[in-house]
Amino acid sequence: MKFETHTLSSDRNFTWVENYNFNPLTEDQKNFDDRDEADFLETEGQLKYDLACQLDNYTEFGVTSQDVVRAIC
Repeated sequence: MKFETHTLSSDRNFTWVENYNFNPLTEDQKNFDDRDEADFLETEGQLKYDLACQLDNYTEFGVTSQDVVRAIC
């Protein structure tokens, strides 16, 4: 998955994260959802809710972070 972030000076930065690093959270974003059976898509393929995921390893601006929560809208 590709994340696009912007700095205060309007620079665009891209970060790539591999799927095995994602751990989806439930709709209330308080518990982990089952990775293989998570039901966050409608039948048309649209998101049912703002999906949030906990990332095991995430590198942004050269800094690696552990257990980062990101919202995917």
